[in-house]
Amino acid sequence: MLPRGRLGRKAPSLHSADDCGHVASTIPSGPGERARHRSLDGSVWPMSYLCYGKHRCDMTANTASVRHMEATRTAILDAAVDLFLERQSDGFSVQEVADRAGLTHRTVYRYFPTRQELLGATADRLAPAVVDHRFAEVSTVEEWIDAIGAHFAHTEANLELVRAIVAAQFTSDDMRLFGRDIRDRDAHRWDVFRRQFPHLAERDARRTFATLRHVMSSTSYVLFRLRFGLSPDDATEAIRSAASQIVEQAARRDRAAKQGRRKR
Repeated sequence: MLPRGRLGRKAPSLHSADDCGHVASTIPSGPGERARHRSLDGSVWPMSYLCYGKHRCDMTANTASVRHMEATRTAILDAAVDLFLERQSDGFSVQEVADRAGLTHRTVYRYFPTRQELLGATADRLAPAVVDHRFAEVSTVEEWIDAIGAHFAHTEANLELVRAIVAAQFTSDDMRLFGRDIRDRDAHRWDVFRRQFPHLAERDARRTFATLRHVMSSTSYVLFRLRFGLSPDDATEAIRSAASQIVEQAARRDRAAKQGRRKR
């Protein structure tokens, strides 16, 4: 016979994602912490919502509970985003998030056991305003420059939010969470840059790429728009022009380095 849990139900057992589309992995718990698991969509749930038996799942059998948990998680993240935008920093406590959401701090900790996890989820919620996927497929530096028009239009549509994120990144180490996806894209753009200018010395290449990356960033666009008062079109054109000059100079140095190697 199968072991029985509370109310005569089968004792909880993790099974494969093929058996149930909810459980992806178990999250280890420390002393005094409640065990949790992470679902396939990345959300975290208390272990009490694990599946019971191979073909029975509490998460599908009790959809009202699932909807309640999803609504609670959304309310927590909405409160965290509101506080972040108000203060333009992550300088808020878990208790303040709980108060804003109308919940207890214990409830917040059920979904996000650490403040770092809460900030990470908040960063994921805000990331679409900052990260533009148009840069993902570029194969030349020129394509990267051509894509900034659409990228800055995306930035302009979320200007106040991007401004808040930029400000927070200068004041908080925790806001490095916003850079996770951006770092992956930078690695791709670095590969594109290096293939196009293979003869540049490593130090010169890294310095040039860093300059180009900064000039074409949302941070530069925000500064051009809000500090210098340029229009969206003028800010975009100024950045495009500066980036093109950097690339032209890099191309000349790359050709010179190539010719120098041939003479040897």
